[in-house]
Amino acid sequence: MKKILIVDDSPDFLDALSYILKKHYEVATAGGVEEAKEELLTSAFDVICSDYYMADGTGLNLLEFCKQEKISVPFILMSATREQHIVIEAKLHGAVFVEKTDSDLLSVIRENAD
Repeated sequence: MKKILIVDDSPDFLDALSYILKKHYEVATAGGVEEAKEELLTSAFDVICSDYYMADGTGLNLLEFCKQEKISVPFILMSATREQHIVIEAKLHGAVFVEKTDSDLLSVIRENAD
């Protein structure tokens, strides 16, 4: 079973997304960048799905950490808003951007996990 790490500092969103994905994937969650780093140093994942804005950093900070640690898996960067600079930064760093409210959110996750 494929393993997904979901990173978001909104407990409600984190719980809802992990609940939906647990039907088809093994899911681990982290409430922020630092917690996600700990998970990534102790477990392997097939895809990382991270919020952009979090209290202790950004999803790009986490993506840079992955590159430094040579963790090479699909990275999905999510945000509640489609700010052009986030979309561009995601592409420049090799991540896939998706809005949290986009009806294709689950499809994007599945495409990158499978």
